[in-house]
Amino acid sequence: MALSSYLAESTNDPGFLYYAITSATCIETNMLDTRTGLVKHCHINGMNGQLKWDGNLSCHLTGIFIEGLSVLATVSGDYTWRSLAIATAESAMKLREWHDTDGVLSVLSSGSELFKSDGVNATRGLLSRGLMVAYQRNTSDKAFRSLVRSYINTQFNALIDLASRDDTYSVSWNGPYIGPYFHGQLAALDTLIAAIAVNR
Repeated sequence: MALSSYLAESTNDPGFLYYAITSATCIETNMLDTRTGLVKHCHINGMNGQLKWDGNLSCHLTGIFIEGLSVLATVSGDYTWRSLAIATAESAMKLREWHDTDGVLSVLSSGSELFKSDGVNATRGLLSRGLMVAYQRNTSDKAFRSLVRSYINTQFNALIDLASRDDTYSVSWNGPYIGPYFHGQLAALDTLIAAIAVNR
């Protein structure tokens, strides 16, 4: 959906806009959790081809959804997509299950899984990327921009103060430093870039 939105923006091809809208509608209808408004981690059941929820909410898919919706709102001129992006972003930033008591994103695989390069450990920074794009494309909503800036700065400060050693970043952003593992660097990258973008 995000890719189709960007392609619609860069090419003005109505086909890409159609696919972006269709994808966004599909995600909104089938993959958003009704309790939280966040994207559920789903997979396709090979037996019948239907989406099956594994019981978890997806931090990285939620970030990609927010990013795609923010671009789609700009390209389509339909600001219901912007409203959905903002609502999803606000829910993601406030979900206690994903954050420690200081507001630091703490979605991780647990135990020995912490050291594996899996989707959870390597891609949770995509939430920061999605929030950054929503921030950049919602220039008139000062309250929302302030919330996003504060949230990203919290993640950035945790990375720098609690999760870094020399020029590497931990898998765990709320400390102590664990690493170095390349998926820690990958997860940190989007948040470091987002911090630059929202503070210039």
